[in-house]
Amino acid sequence: PRAKAALLKAVQYNPRNIRARLVLAQVYLSERSGDLALEQVNAVLAQDPKNYRAQFLKGGGYVLKNDMKNARDAYEKAAEIKPNDPAPYFQLANLERSQRNYDKAMSYLDKAIELKPDFVMAIAAKVAVYAAQKKPEEALAYLKRTISNNQNNDKLVALLQELRGATLMSQQDYVESEAAFKKAVELNPDLVAPYLSLARLYQITKKTDKAIGQYQAILDKQPKFIQGYMALGAIYEAEGRSTQARTMYEKALEINPDFAPAANNLAWVLLHENENPDRALELARKAKKQLPDDPNVADTLGLALIAKGFYESALSELSMAAEKLPEQPTVLYHLGLAHWKNGEKEKALEVLNKAVKTDLEFPERKQAQQLLEEIRTERT
Repeated sequence: PRAKAALLKAVQYNPRNIRARLVLAQVYLSERSGDLALEQVNAVLAQDPKNYRAQFLKGGGYVLKNDMKNARDAYEKAAEIKPNDPAPYFQLANLERSQRNYDKAMSYLDKAIELKPDFVMAIAAKVAVYAAQKKPEEALAYLKRTISNNQNNDKLVALLQELRGATLMSQQDYVESEAAFKKAVELNPDLVAPYLSLARLYQITKKTDKAIGQYQAILDKQPKFIQGYMALGAIYEAEGRSTQARTMYEKALEINPDFAPAANNLAWVLLHENENPDRALELARKAKKQLPDDPNVADTLGLALIAKGFYESALSELSMAAEKLPEQPTVLYHLGLAHWKNGEKEKALEVLNKAVKTDLEFPERKQAQQLLEEIRTERT
């Protein structure tokens, strides 16, 4: 709020302050205030019609208003101004995906990846497009090629193996899926998603006791094997055994106090147990510092900020998480909760409706439905 007030004052003092207007537009976008963001970027474009950042943010403003025609026009102009920047092509692909124009979406994604071969979000979007078209074999073949072309980039290959594991799991190929998730952990122990995916896999295949025994055997031989504690924590968490999960994450943090996945997961458990919100927020912020672009971490931090009553800050984190995980119902529920806590009932309704309409199962479905009914009752 203070930063926004300072920006508003700067613009009032000097209406031609382009930098302040662009930062203010970004703030409004994070608050999902499309009209206010457009007001700022249009003022910039009146002075500088070829301002790339303004055109790009203009696209985001129109997306919030569900005006896809003008959003597309803005992103196309941004791409004309900076043809070697992959970001506008990625956003154009998202627009085409939302309207099920999959061939066009693929074309834009290919362009974005051509410009930035390690553009993980674009690679993941390509896999999602294949999935939407029910072409898992093509997705797996694409991931195999991409992994082969990036053998010297362990962190990228770890992310690709996570995507591969998720695709294999959707095909019920649990043996190969498990191997892919374990390879992701081996290549990048700091990545949060593979631990969570392994937990889901073991829960689906009902092999939790066997998995627990295997990890405990490893830890008997290698007591500082931090990945073992993380995997056990994720399995216990998926089983609803929160006390054991907390113990595992605490042990991981004893080995490495700055280990972001353990900090993130321990914060998550504390929040779901309604215990020690101050420590949960401290842990979530530690994880965010180490993994600033991870949407799972942003989701945890957003939930911690809600627990402490910092609703505007929570909205910023959860909007980022929802942008990167637009179909993840748990993230959408948390975003809807933050909007409601912040007094934004219409926005809360929009997001919560999307969460409960998904075919994906998620543990907060009942809470999301109850909150929807509560908001609807308040409106009538």
